[in-house]
Amino acid sequence: MNKERIGQLNKIDGASALGWYNFAHSYWASAVALEIAELKVTHPDGPVNFAYYHAIELFLKSFLVHKGCAAKDLRRLGHSLTDIAKRAQELGLEMEALDFEVLKLADPNFMPSRYLRVGRFSRPQTIALWGMCSVLFDQVGDILRADQVMLRELERPTNPRFECEAEGE
Repeated sequence: MNKERIGQLNKIDGASALGWYNFAHSYWASAVALEIAELKVTHPDGPVNFAYYHAIELFLKSFLVHKGCAAKDLRRLGHSLTDIAKRAQELGLEMEALDFEVLKLADPNFMPSRYLRVGRFSRPQTIALWGMCSVLFDQVGDILRADQVMLRELERPTNPRFECEAEGE
């Protein structure tokens, strides 16, 4: 098998860049579905935010896997969204200063969002997280398609709560 073919099939722990991309989309769509559901529960934000954070991580890691990052490199980056994004930027993913501002707010909340937290803390608004997922969905998807990765047509998750903001752009 030639090196080009190996790069296309680059897998981390058995998952290809395509698998990571599709899994990221699943988390993004799930975050939106949970948010729209407006469940009558005591802590609805935790699962919603975690799903958004995880989707962002998976979109970024999909790009890194596609660019040939090894499993040990991804493990070294851990779950630091900022570190993962910096590495993706080094490998050619376009990242804006505002993206890093969102990630800096998200980073200290990512893993703790799995648990009950009390006290004051700052975190990005879900519209910023949705926007970040949307940008990564497009950018990483375009890069995969340009490199002949066969993506299925995935529906962009829409959130009616954000329609006014989207129309104003």
